[in-house]
Amino acid sequence: TLVDARPDAFLSGKTKHPAAKNAGTIPNAQQFLFTKWFDGKKATVGGGLLARFRKPDGDGPVVSFCNTGHWAATNWFMMSEVQGIDGVKLYPESMVGWTKAVEAVVTQ
Repeated sequence: TLVDARPDAFLSGKTKHPAAKNAGTIPNAQQFLFTKWFDGKKATVGGGLLARFRKPDGDGPVVSFCNTGHWAATNWFMMSEVQGIDGVKLYPESMVGWTKAVEAVVTQ
């Protein structure tokens, strides 16, 4: 499961990181905006917030990405370390690395 931590404008292709070659997102990615973890000044956890990203054993990892890895790191930490989802990965190069490798992007 690919999890894009970025705001809507990045997924729709309306904006992109200056170092990314193309706007959009990785095909088949699902958005989980990193700010959903915060309610005002405190972090919100529990309540099944990420139940849709829980995978049965053997179904593959959850991979968190954004533009350069900083927003994705918040999702990775909350999914892996706080929610306890096994096999969560961080794609630190994120969209900048993806587009520099001349990989396909899509808009949502």
